[in-house]
Amino acid sequence: MMNEDFERDEEAISSEKADVLAYCDHCGFAIYSARDALVITANGDRIHRDCWSEYAEEHMFEFAKSAEDSERFDCGY
Repeated sequence: MMNEDFERDEEAISSEKADVLAYCDHCGFAIYSARDALVITANGDRIHRDCWSEYAEEHMFEFAKSAEDSERFDCGY
């Protein structure tokens, strides 16, 4: 009986692993659906949609630069 339970648990784990599309480059947890994920075009990272706000805050200067560093806003100060 114990062996049968173990084999069923092994099958469930194997099945779950097969359903993983990728692992989130932000939190590290599995991504199971493309609908719940984003691909960051700047660097190819794959993240959960729910991780976007925190990811964007941490990687802000990979996507944008400070206006102080922009020639467009150069006021000569």
